[in-house]
Amino acid sequence: SQNAGLSSSFLKMTSLHLENFPDSKFIAEESVDVTTLELLAKKVNLNPQNMLLKMDVQGFESEVLKGAGNLLSVIPACYLEVSLSVLYDGEFGLLAILNFLSDYGHEVIDLYRGVTSKTGELLQIDILTCSKQL
Repeated sequence: SQNAGLSSSFLKMTSLHLENFPDSKFIAEESVDVTTLELLAKKVNLNPQNMLLKMDVQGFESEVLKGAGNLLSVIPACYLEVSLSVLYDGEFGLLAILNFLSDYGHEVIDLYRGVTSKTGELLQIDILTCSKQL
């Protein structure tokens, strides 16, 4: 069964999203402060070698990954939700995300089934990547 609930994203929902999650609808726009992981880690003195980058950012994965910058090459593991079908305008697909992570030395070590459509089509999966340097 599908979970009814809140969906918030910087990106606009596609018709596929709206068809499969009818309880999701545009309600309001809010202003939020945005920074990058690279700047935040430096500001609070985090060692990226001790990080697990966990993302569930509703189609905004490419921007989070870009904002991690060179930290990605030393972060040991990433766990993220990825759409197999475009649910948000402008989101990266699975292949683009895997290629991006691979460029920083990460490879997939496990996959987890995620949300399915009303017809049973798999829409999202969770992936766990690990740095090849470990």
